Amino acid sequence: MSSELKDNSFNLLAKVKKVGFDDKGAQVTLTIDEEDYLDVVNQLVMTSGTNVMVKITPNQTELNTDSEADGQIELVKDEE
Repeated sequence: MSSELKDNSFNLLAKVKKVGFDDKGAQVTLTIDEEDYLDVVNQLVMTSGTNVMVKITPNQTELNTDSEADGQIELVKDEE
C-alpha cells in the first residue's frame, strides 16, 4: 500500500472581488472567469471545510517601465 499523497490541486482564472478580515482569518470573494465554471465550482465545493493553499498570480506580473500601461499610474514622481 502506497502512502503517497494525491495531488488534488487545480487552477482557475478569477478576479478578486472582495477581501474581508475577521477574528477567524480572511474571507476572499472571487468572480470565476472560467468558461466551464461549473467544474471549477464543483472542485471548490470539494475543498469546503478543509485547509487549502492558495497561490495568487496577477495577470500583470511585471510593470511596464517604458510607458504607463492601462490602469497603471506613476507612484513616485521624479524630482527635477
